[in-house]
This record gives sequence, structure tokens and C-alpha cells, in this order.
Amino acid sequence: MRYCGILQNKYKMISICIPVYNIEVLPLVKELLQLDPNENSGIEIIVGDDSSDVEYKKLNDGIHALEGVSYYEKEENIGRSAIRNFLASKATNEYLLFIDADSAIANDQFLKLYSEEIKNSEVICGGTIYDKKPTNGDLMLRYIYGINREVRSISERKQFPYRSFSAQNFCIKRSLFLEQPFDEQIKSYGHEDTLLGLSLKKKGIKISHIENPLIHTGLEPALTFISKTNTGLENLILLVKRRPELKEMTEEIKVLRYYYKLERLKLRGVFASFFRMFKQQLLNDLSSSNPSLFYFDIYKLGYLCARAKELKM
Repeated sequence: MRYCGILQNKYKMISICIPVYNIEVLPLVKELLQLDPNENSGIEIIVGDDSSDVEYKKLNDGIHALEGVSYYEKEENIGRSAIRNFLASKATNEYLLFIDADSAIANDQFLKLYSEEIKNSEVICGGTIYDKKPTNGDLMLRYIYGINREVRSISERKQFPYRSFSAQNFCIKRSLFLEQPFDEQIKSYGHEDTLLGLSLKKKGIKISHIENPLIHTGLEPALTFISKTNTGLENLILLVKRRPELKEMTEEIKVLRYYYKLERLKLRGVFASFFRMFKQQLLNDLSSSNPSLFYFDIYKLGYLCARAKELKM
């Protein structure tokens, strides 16, 4: 493991934790450093590269020279959950602010708003927004999904606080996080934040939602996003097998709600067969410049039904 960085001197309030894998994060780190230093004194930034490819390490090499930033490079990939837990272990401040690397600052009061809210809350979510509509049609599925499913109004997030929990942009008391960190058995894309949100709900820990979004910049080609979605669904199957109590909390996970409805109606196998028959047609629509989110929901439910049988869920 390679390490470079200069931590700020004294214990204050917030440690910003940014996990990185195969993405250029240097611009985001510079954005954070350019925010008003009078408001942000004592805030540390900790970046953890989870064994990215050499080309991305070169893009981020300038982080080593930034004062006030700690930069760690893992020699082997340890996974999405473990790298976040590692960053938390290196933090020195009372609160952890987790930011995904494919993000951009939307408001120069971003850190100030979190600093004010932590006086009242142990867990805070700031929300997500998207920038311009892409001109590349191959990115439309990820964009349409983002603006319709990930971007939620503050009133909706407050109405469904646990369902709206996201690891892209949230702040949590470090002592609380260390008691129940991300599940390190989830190494790949998908549902590590779902599980943490459900754990907070089960323990009766309140999640506060504020209007303090980050711009999600990581738009992916449709087939890449679908592949990651498949991985997330397989993670969900393994979680339900390992954590039976999740079955009782399906109201927070839409695709599971419909899966169990089909199971009760003894239609799971029928839906899986339908999915296999029409899978290519669904993929053709989802890869187009005008994809249907209804078809994407059908695809996810069909994939879950098919893989659940194979993985003996």
C-alpha cells in the first residue's frame, strides 16, 4: 500500500472520505479545497484508491502534492465496502462525509451546510442531481434512470428517509459508523448502501435529509450500466440468503417487493421464462437513445427471478 499526504493538525468536525476506482478524482479534490477555508478549517480529505489501473493512477498522481489531503493506494482491490471502511479507520474527525469520486460540487456552501446540520443529526443525506442531458444516445439509460430514480425532492426524501438513503453523498458520526460499517462481503457494485440504510432503520437511528446535493457525473454506456445492475441484483440475492431478516424489509427495495408478489402468486418461474424469451428485445430498447424505464424495471425483475432460481434464493 502506498501512502502520501499531510493531515490537518487538530481534531475538528468532518473527515471527507472519497473512495476511488478507475476514475479521475483530482478535479473533485481541488474543488473541495477551493471552498471557503474559513468555513472549513479542520476538515480533512482522505482519498483511497482501490487498486485502479495505471492510467487512472497517473491522472490522480497530482493528489500527492496537495496540502491537507491524505492519499492511499491499495496494491490489491479490496472492494467497494472495504475501501470505505478503510477510509473511516484513517479518519481523525468526529464525522465522516462520504463522497463518490464521480461527483462534482453544486454549491460553494456544500461543506458549510453539513457543518451546520451535524449539530442536530448523526446521519445526514444531501441528495443527488444531474447536469446536462448527454448528447451521446448510449448514455441515455443511465441519465434517464438517474434523473427519475436517484434525484428525489427533499419532501420525498424526508417522507421515505431510509428508502432514500444513498452512499453517494452522506455524512455520519464516525463512532456510529464504526459500530456498523459497510458489509465487506459486498465487494462489487450494488446494495452496500441499501444494507446500511436498512441497518440504521432496524436500530431506530434517524436519517436527516437536507438540500445539499452533489452532481453525479459518472454516466456510463447502457450495457455497462446494465452489467453493473446485474451484479447489484446478484448481490441482493446473496444478501437475502445470508440475511433472512431482509425479507421482512422489502418495502424499502422495490424489485424485491415485486419478486415476492410473483412468488406468492406462484408466477416467479413464468416470469423468468418470459424474461429469457424477451431478454434481447429488452436489451435493444435499453441500449437505444430513447430507453424505457418500464422496460428496465421488467428487465431487473426478470433477471432477479431467473438468477434467484439458479442461485437458490
